[in-house]
Amino acid sequence: MVKDLILTDAINATRNSTKLFQTLELLQARTTLVRTKSDFVVGVNISEEWDVKLEDDVYKRVMDTFAVRNMDYELDELLAGVGVKIVPYVVRHTESPKLFLNQPVYITRGFMNSLMSQSFGQLAQSVKIFPSSKSQMYSTVFLPILKSHLIACRIHNCIPFVFDQKSERLTKSKRSLRNAQFQCCISILYSFAMFAYLLFGRLTRTEKFQGAVFFMLSLLASITRWTNIVDNDTIQVINTFLEFEKTAIIDSGRTFVISRTMKPMKFFILVVQFSLPVISILQMLLLIFIPCTPPFLMSMFPRCISSAVNLRRCNTRFVLHLVDVWILSHNVFSAAIPVLFVLCAGIVSFLTYFNTLKRFVS
Repeated sequence: MVKDLILTDAINATRNSTKLFQTLELLQARTTLVRTKSDFVVGVNISEEWDVKLEDDVYKRVMDTFAVRNMDYELDELLAGVGVKIVPYVVRHTESPKLFLNQPVYITRGFMNSLMSQSFGQLAQSVKIFPSSKSQMYSTVFLPILKSHLIACRIHNCIPFVFDQKSERLTKSKRSLRNAQFQCCISILYSFAMFAYLLFGRLTRTEKFQGAVFFMLSLLASITRWTNIVDNDTIQVINTFLEFEKTAIIDSGRTFVISRTMKPMKFFILVVQFSLPVISILQMLLLIFIPCTPPFLMSMFPRCISSAVNLRRCNTRFVLHLVDVWILSHNVFSAAIPVLFVLCAGIVSFLTYFNTLKRFVS
């Protein structure tokens, strides 16, 4: 990784430099990785001793220290990250070097953040060289689906962010924040009520197993949607994908290669998105025909079975059914964003980015 990300670019960037000797083509072949006892430390040997033929046909033992600065000063950041604080260039000397020793430069775990930044910088540069007739990216495949999903979320008022048409990014919405927080608290209390009823209610074992399915659905949705409220991870991840594709792809007039996994994932997300309102409709139909289905609110009344016939003439039962459907509906619509558009779509997008980088490196 170090060779691919650093050495090749250094050679290409300094090929025409007058300060360098004609040894750059030997740099990549002679640079070696030094094995260490720790799995988290790797060494790069940047010095080499070899014989050079001088003008009088005399061979002289010299040492080349390879620390080449490229045009974007990426190697400056690399050497600064490992503690080298000098101006890097190729030094040829016949005496013992004062600036560098014939020792490897060690890169520890503390340098990994810098290395990851360099890697994504190389990725942004590499994807620009792959033209394609079709664009298979997050912004063209998953963003339109996300926009349509946000319309349903706006109706439920269940997420604290909106899509800004001017900046084409997700932004925080203070108006919806309090309502989303209130819905989260209601969902948690609703899940606790379900759990208490399944644990202490007078239910048969079959009814408890039946109610556990609805309880797990409500609990998982309530926990997942908290990521939209507690921090900005959902917004940051989606905006990072959009910003990366705009700066590395769209602005340069290039596109990604067609990904085989984009279309199946798009179909999967569309199916799940279509299923979300269907779940609420099916739940309402279930409660209309079987009003005392555990662990919903109506089933918690002690005389639910005996009073089911009488309650059909009043609005109490339907109000409770609407509360059940409302809680489940805004739960699943809010929880679908981090699951579908961050986890599922994010994995496919990362695979597309790294496959493009792999083609560039090979």
